[in-house]
Amino acid sequence: MRDEDKTKKQLITELAEMRRRIAELEKIDVERKQVEESLKESEARLMVFAEQLPNMIFINKKGRVIYANKKCESVTGYKRDEFYSSDFDFLTLIAPEYRELVKSNFRRHMNGEEVEPYEYTLITKAGKRIDVILSTNLITYDGESAILGILTDISEHKRMDLALKESEEKFRTLFQSVADGIVLLDTEGKVMEVNPRALEIASVEREEVVGKNFVQILPRFKLDVPTLLSGFKDTLLGKLSGKRELILTNEKGQQTFIRVHGGVIRRKGKVVGVSYILEDVTEHKWAEEELKNSRERLRDLSIYLQSVREKERNLIAREIHDELGQALTALKIDLSWLEKDYSVVKNHYLRK
Repeated sequence: MRDEDKTKKQLITELAEMRRRIAELEKIDVERKQVEESLKESEARLMVFAEQLPNMIFINKKGRVIYANKKCESVTGYKRDEFYSSDFDFLTLIAPEYRELVKSNFRRHMNGEEVEPYEYTLITKAGKRIDVILSTNLITYDGESAILGILTDISEHKRMDLALKESEEKFRTLFQSVADGIVLLDTEGKVMEVNPRALEIASVEREEVVGKNFVQILPRFKLDVPTLLSGFKDTLLGKLSGKRELILTNEKGQQTFIRVHGGVIRRKGKVVGVSYILEDVTEHKWAEEELKNSRERLRDLSIYLQSVREKERNLIAREIHDELGQALTALKIDLSWLEKDYSVVKNHYLRK
């Protein structure tokens, strides 16, 4: 219908509709501008926030770095102008052995896939290698798809992890080769670990004890369960100190003497179990017993020798007494004869 054919009423209605639509468009435009302003403010706040974070933050669009925070500059040694240059290849930041992994994940992102955080080694401008973990998200930036990345330096964590592994390896080597037996229990009394020497001392296999409560194991060695259970509880509470000696008696009646020292296991200040060091003192005990027996035999021998010496003295004294008595008797007889002879000779000379 031509405008000249429309009635005044129809024209007024269409005009009112046009005004309504114009008002709606103006409202939409205002709302769009408000949204744009909000987005700009959000982006500004995001940038301020990103600049303050201790992590490296970057935005990569179509293979080019279009944003990098201060942390990226301080860690990598590159300036932002270098990052943003069309000649800059972000793959130069990545160690050669990880480049295929990073490119593969980049392609997955560009295809709309989510990528889990992953580790790689970053290369700085000075050539220093830094272990990092990368978390990425696919975002819309200036109307186009882009990748928001957050890099966290985990070099110190890696060094600590390596040091911990080395420490654990040293502990395991010591645990396996130490001359004394070691038994580790949790707070419930379950055997968590036991070293080869402890198995040798107790003459048991590992699967017979690990994972079992020590209360179930004690009876086979004819040990006093209530006393040792009470000692275990005291050790957990830090009340028991020093060493105690036990006798392990196997099924054949053979005895093994052990000296046991217990202490608590702490993790981050919390008591998580008890460790027992088992020292096999069987040979020492037998040596002590043999020494004791030797001393007793020596004492008996000393008493016997003393008795023999006393008997010898008495015998010699009697023999000397008898010999002297005989000699004195003979001497008396000789003196008597000499006295008679002297009297005869004396009288003979007097007569002359």
